[in-house]
Amino acid sequence: VLTAARKLLIGLPLLLSAVVATILVAAFQDDGQLTALETSLISLMALLAGWEAIPNANAIIGLFTTQKPWPPKAAIGLKVAIVLTIRDEDAGDTITGKISLLRSLHNAPRHNFVLHVLSDSTSSPQVAEERRLVNSASSLSAYHHHRPENLDFKSGNIRTWIREYGADFDAFILLDADSELHEDTALGLADALAADSESALIQT
Repeated sequence: VLTAARKLLIGLPLLLSAVVATILVAAFQDDGQLTALETSLISLMALLAGWEAIPNANAIIGLFTTQKPWPPKAAIGLKVAIVLTIRDEDAGDTITGKISLLRSLHNAPRHNFVLHVLSDSTSSPQVAEERRLVNSASSLSAYHHHRPENLDFKSGNIRTWIREYGADFDAFILLDADSELHEDTALGLADALAADSESALIQT
């Protein structure tokens, strides 16, 4: 369904492209015909005009859109996976902080958080240390996954996890090894997804 905002976002660039093309055709067609170079130039300028209109349309929509309060009131509780990707980074610095986050969220009033560490590390001692740290927090629902073959790098690791475990969760928060996430932000993200059933992705 095309809402008024979507109609504006689509219509304004198309309208501006048509106006620019019409003006340029009139300007270049003094001799009654257009050369291939002139046609290419008109097409490019019309395309650029439409492209430049998109952020302006977004700005206009934003002026007349009521912003939802942050964080919104959660309608339901969600089961949320905190997914950490790691590849040969220092296990102590990377995993310890995420376990502390998980501990602070363990008694969250609205949502159930778990931690999944997705490792593509290449060193056996590194993998062993990652597993030791994660296992130390097993009572908090922390899990370690290591792929012996680093297929498609980080994207492949995430894809494998989604295929094998994604259906068990209502949402997941994706973190890189150097990501920092505060308890309030994690709760706010979960609240936002729970409050709006149409939301599929929230980026901070």
